Amino acid sequence: MRKLLSLLLLAGVFLFAAGTLPDTSAETVCRAFLKDRGWQTAESFSEAVIHLPETADATWKAYFSLQTENGFPMEAYVGRKIRHLSFRIENHPWGEGVYANLYWCDGKIIGGDIMSPALDGFMHGLDSSNF
Repeated sequence: MRKLLSLLLLAGVFLFAAGTLPDTSAETVCRAFLKDRGWQTAESFSEAVIHLPETADATWKAYFSLQTENGFPMEAYVGRKIRHLSFRIENHPWGEGVYANLYWCDGKIIGGDIMSPALDGFMHGLDSSNF
């Protein structure tokens, strides 16, 4: 038992010293996810915890439909508390005032969108290849 504990401690020290532990924070994973889809994000971001309602109204049903179309299982998380991370997008064809919203639960992205809150704004999926 003592040898096992010593070995585990030594392995942990080696991994820490070697710097091989990946940063798996929600922010880092979400930024990498957006970058992989062609989006450049501003340095600052906002984060909040939200509660998905147990019963979806028409607005939530439409939003869950967008998520399903984009391959996300967000509707499976109804009734749960999830994290909402919002990043300003710097390279959207629309120009300024565009944001990426990502939803995080159980260590993974479960949904998201690109949107403009302007009066004549829009909302679409996360893939930039459509522009």
